[in-house]
Amino acid sequence: MRLTLAEVVSEEEFGLVLRSGSPAALTRPVAGAETVEADRPEELTARDYIMLTTGVRLRGNPELQRQLVVESEARGVAALGFGVGLVFRSTPRALLEEAWARDFPVFEVPFEVPFRDIIAFINRSYLSDDFSSLKRTVALQNALLGAMGESGPEEALVGRLATIVGG
Repeated sequence: MRLTLAEVVSEEEFGLVLRSGSPAALTRPVAGAETVEADRPEELTARDYIMLTTGVRLRGNPELQRQLVVESEARGVAALGFGVGLVFRSTPRALLEEAWARDFPVFEVPFEVPFRDIIAFINRSYLSDDFSSLKRTVALQNALLGAMGESGPEEALVGRLATIVGG
């Protein structure tokens, strides 16, 4: 089974907010996630892993914020999950500007969501293909059924189907 960044970011129980990254960036594979607060965290994060950080070492240093994105992208990090509410109220501007310029995905993690829950979700997804298939099926059904509540349900349903099948 292959987990994508879109599946992680759209997991409703977390309330993650995508701050940068195009739809194409959301197709990145996710092999796991790690919490890293050390110096040079991009060197400690494996390829295709999400780096989760609160940015303790980034406070007051826009150049270090930019460097984190540049080096994370170069090392193949899948995305940066930035925990807000502890050190920063929101994701730092310099970090986001660099992420936008490189189409590198960054999402905010609300203060109430422990990083360990995101890591556990990713691990569970790989442990259970049936669980993942069931979740995907339910999500697709919900997306299609949601079209019935729109003003033009037929057009909405066809549009949603086209998106799902890439048509």
